[in-house]
Amino acid sequence: MAVIGADGKVVLNPVTVKRDLGQVIEVDGGLAAGDRVIGNPPDGVAAGATVRIAEEGKNAKH
Repeated sequence: MAVIGADGKVVLNPVTVKRDLGQVIEVDGGLAAGDRVIGNPPDGVAAGATVRIAEEGKNAKH
């Protein structure tokens, strides 16, 4: 799972999937409350890459 670290860089965390419900999964480990998950990371995302967070609603694809 790709998350954004406190320094604004990508962190790749291994996660444990508890249940796969199709479009939703339940994670049993590897994420903490408050983690900023990258919802749809590109294939080439690498640990340590700098992330720029777009403002919510701006540049959003519908």
